Amino acid sequence: MFPLTGWYTKEVLDGLDIAIRGNSKIRVMLQFIRPVFIDVAGHIREDVIKTITVYDSNIMEGSLSIEATATAPTRQLQISFLDINSEYDLGSVDGTTYLSPEKMIQVFYEIHVPELGADHAGYVSIPVFRGHISRLEKRNLEVRISALSKDARYLEPCIHSPELGTNKQLWQGMKVTDAIRYILGVKGEQSFRMPNLGERLRDSLLIKWNDVPWAVCQKLAQSQNLSLYYDGLGRCVLKRYDNHAVAYEFDGQMLTDYPTRTLDFTELRNLVVFLGHKPEKGNQVRAVARNQNNPLDHQYIKQWKVEIVENSNVKKTEVAQGLANDILKEKQQSASAIQLNSLVVPYLEEWDMIRVRDPIKYGLPGYPNGGQVNIFKLGQCTIPLDNKQPMTINRDYPFSYKLKNYYSKGRNPYR
Repeated sequence: MFPLTGWYTKEVLDGLDIAIRGNSKIRVMLQFIRPVFIDVAGHIREDVIKTITVYDSNIMEGSLSIEATATAPTRQLQISFLDINSEYDLGSVDGTTYLSPEKMIQVFYEIHVPELGADHAGYVSIPVFRGHISRLEKRNLEVRISALSKDARYLEPCIHSPELGTNKQLWQGMKVTDAIRYILGVKGEQSFRMPNLGERLRDSLLIKWNDVPWAVCQKLAQSQNLSLYYDGLGRCVLKRYDNHAVAYEFDGQMLTDYPTRTLDFTELRNLVVFLGHKPEKGNQVRAVARNQNNPLDHQYIKQWKVEIVENSNVKKTEVAQGLANDILKEKQQSASAIQLNSLVVPYLEEWDMIRVRDPIKYGLPGYPNGGQVNIFKLGQCTIPLDNKQPMTINRDYPFSYKLKNYYSKGRNPYR
């Protein structure tokens, strides 16, 4: 076990690790939250209007999907449970109804660890989701809830009020943290988990009123090698992507099956031919991008995997060449992936560094270091909420060949 930086102490993490490996009891606590506006400046207080605790025996199915590589939403919740005590009433039409656009749901994954003395029942609460309810359904005693993380609200193409129609200039030298706080703050976000990072805007940025807030913020973060996402408490998190501290190690006891590794060259191309506008007189606009560093382009192999793109709206050769180069760069990526199933570790976050030891070689003679080791960032995972299924972790490793382009204008690219 490796200590995490966050709100958990090493003692709590060690206790959780023992409970997870021992297949301890779990339950899920759902809190329904209503925002209350407390002043004209737009400050919000969030009140919990209902709390429901669902034990694993009453959860029919449920999962939390995390996909850090997605534009948004990064977290999606699906849960179906039996409302034995009829606590959940969807028939209310007054201010206490759960289904209204501004209300949110907070989900805690709770593990039974009595030795920690977490609460009177011996459960440790781990926040795994906070977001807006997208769908509610109740049939007899069965309740189904679907929800999306808060970043889903910032996919609409409108930062400023369309009535104002104003643009905003973010000046060169402004801190990236301040820029993101401003953009999301305009949309009402007040919950952030951002350290005092020194990264600043390298160039001035003009934000139009109809820009997509989350897309702009993600672009800002990626330009500084930072990762941006929402955590289990609904806080907007910005952290350095190049943090290499290992958050958790999955060994043979944690894995429920052998890891699956995949290497796929299906979409790999080493030559792109772009065909543009063809005038009535003269030659058609044409550009070729070729990668001589690709192994298929070796002088003794000469195996062409061609991507032909046609767009009659492109009338300039230099524009066609730029598009061909971009397409070639994208097509250099081959898909390499690893997938593993394990016991549930609910407190891992997006882009946490994890270490996986292959159980096939783990501890066998000839592998004194404990077998084959994979270390990678957590990109995709599915956390089951019913304690019946394993946690699934996926990580894609796209790798690219270094480009060495060959441009051909009117010449035969196959020579």
